[in-house]
Amino acid sequence: ERALDALKASPSAAARLRRARPSLPLIAAVVRHAGEVGVAAARRALRRSLEGLRKRAEDILPPGGRFMVFGRSGTVEDVVRSVGGRVVKDGPVDVGLVGADALLPGGDFVNAAGTAAFLRRARELRAGVFAVAVELKRVRKAPKPEPGFEIVPARLVHAVLTETGLHYPPHGALPGVEPGWLDRGALNPSGHGEGLCHPHHRKPGE
Repeated sequence: ERALDALKASPSAAARLRRARPSLPLIAAVVRHAGEVGVAAARRALRRSLEGLRKRAEDILPPGGRFMVFGRSGTVEDVVRSVGGRVVKDGPVDVGLVGADALLPGGDFVNAAGTAAFLRRARELRAGVFAVAVELKRVRKAPKPEPGFEIVPARLVHAVLTETGLHYPPHGALPGVEPGWLDRGALNPSGHGEGLCHPHHRKPGE
């Protein structure tokens, strides 16, 4: 939004804005889109993406669940608020949730340093773990992380949730939490033991 404000005030700033933060490709994406369709249309597209992500979250994440979150991501806060979630500092916890500053080819993603350690801790607490981001953050080539950022392996989350749905890691997530998660977790708030999981995992009884 701030990049679009700057672009509206000074269209000549487009090139500088596209180069401003390589680890935050959303800036370049919205500025590039604004160059094609105009600032107002790009702003509407960004808001539609965020609204789509909220609706997907409402379909998938447990309403009123206990959420353990990392950092101060506005997207994460928005998602938790949209499902009526309660943020907790420690277990018991239903969902561990992080944002993503860039979605990389192959499923890995860029986020603030400490994200990987947080996800491992959330898994120890037997939470379903997810990254949330809009598709405008998807890039074809991994940027070099700036100081304070890290590349987070895809295997540390059960899936990445965007406005287009769940995107599973190319290989099964790290073992250790699936049985309990299937019984009471993020994709199965009713707790009947037949929830959705990574497609590589077998359901109970198979």
